[in-house]
Amino acid sequence: MADEIGGPPPMPADLEAAAASVVEREWRRPVSRVRRVSSDVEETFLVRFDDDREPSQAVLKIAEPRADQDWFAFEAAIVEAALRQDAELPLARGIPTPGGASIVEVVFHGSTRAARLTQLLPGGTAAQARPDAAARRRIGRTAGRLSLALSGVTHPVADRRVAWDLRDLDALAQHLPLLSGGPVRTEVENALAAHPALLRAVEHLPTQISHNDLNGGNILVSADDPGHVSGIIDFGDAAHIARVFDVGIAAAYAGAEAARERGAGAVWGAAAAMTLGYADIVPLTATELAVVPAIARARLAQRVLIAAGRREVAVGTPTRDDDAWLASAQRDLLAITVRSPADAPESLEEWR
Repeated sequence: MADEIGGPPPMPADLEAAAASVVEREWRRPVSRVRRVSSDVEETFLVRFDDDREPSQAVLKIAEPRADQDWFAFEAAIVEAALRQDAELPLARGIPTPGGASIVEVVFHGSTRAARLTQLLPGGTAAQARPDAAARRRIGRTAGRLSLALSGVTHPVADRRVAWDLRDLDALAQHLPLLSGGPVRTEVENALAAHPALLRAVEHLPTQISHNDLNGGNILVSADDPGHVSGIIDFGDAAHIARVFDVGIAAAYAGAEAARERGAGAVWGAAAAMTLGYADIVPLTATELAVVPAIARARLAQRVLIAAGRREVAVGTPTRDDDAWLASAQRDLLAITVRSPADAPESLEEWR
């Protein structure tokens, strides 16, 4: 696949060298090492500085060539807004340039883009930490704290739709022909058929700016305590949505991750632990709790459709195996739907 300026796609080493140049030019600090990491949209790099100043490491994010800089700034703005409400939240603060700019315009790989530098948060991903139910409930409480901190935040960009907006699941039906027949396609079709009812169910529920992608890869935890959240990262899909979407999405990934570790029987226990932890901080109504299982299934069906579409047009980055991502998405969807809907907790009493 050719890139936007012609020729073969750049190798990671070329991009890493270009990223180092951006940091040295704009932030005026020598760089000893840069490593590109997988990211859905933005180019993301881990940066190690070659001096004695703090921080010694950081994360560089560079927007897509055609990205709206206002959207890029939105991510930074909501993190800072959340920290003003709860300074102890484990979020990455921005690192300004010597001139005080939090976002700069740079030329990167032949195009003008927005770039920003943030703190590198400690810890490993919750997806790899294998948290038990008690740890997941504590993780859910941190997610609830983030939601509470964002509950009064407004921003002019927040109402724009993002690719991972569950309200637009039906638009992904165009990718259904890319799925072969079998249980995965059946479950995706079921999620699409249930989508109108889901939208009606959340229509009058509380809304706010939410992270919208609280999967285990975006939650960092301490190595010796998988319930202690040391970082929540990647606000690139944040949006103004029904707050219960954030809960259901987090529950979906918690359940899928537990199924990988302990089998399908662990799905709803992990999902419930995450949900109840959130509700310890932000009380949820019985109506909100009742739609969490449907949201969880819809999110994992959405992931299958997006993965199928990206594999078809070869949009995946060089650090992502699109076939493996689709296979993982399909496995996770089946794990959370192997039980009948009646087996998922649907009432306040069952969740507790």
